[in-house]
Amino acid sequence: MDESAELSVGSRLKLFREFLKLTQVQLAAAIGGTAIAIQGNESGRSMPNSKSLIGLYKLGMDINWLLTGEGQMVLAKQPSNISAAELGKFADAMEIIDLYLVKTGKTLSPDKKRKAVEALYKLSEGKATIDASFIEMIMQLAA
Repeated sequence: MDESAELSVGSRLKLFREFLKLTQVQLAAAIGGTAIAIQGNESGRSMPNSKSLIGLYKLGMDINWLLTGEGQMVLAKQPSNISAAELGKFADAMEIIDLYLVKTGKTLSPDKKRKAVEALYKLSEGKATIDASFIEMIMQLAA
């Protein structure tokens, strides 16, 4: 297992920021966010929003690595090689979850939100089938 899979999303974000040799303020400026948001993301108090994910992707981060710890931190291909539809799927998954949470007044921990985004993304890609492991993932989110 890749060592980065054992790290939190916030820890992986910090690793990427340090890899780029940027401060939190500089990273925020580069992705169109705020230093407070980067601090919250790195500490685990919040998850990067869709705008941040797109900005990080444009800087060369593999978003799958950020969210799951799988794969490599830096994209093997230049970001322009991925379609807008691919980026849109991540953004759509984040937006669907955020809208649901606002509508219902519920909250999810950053880890559960990551898992929910991952589940929606896998379904949109046709990479997930509704089998026992997928149902187990959904039940963990509901718990």
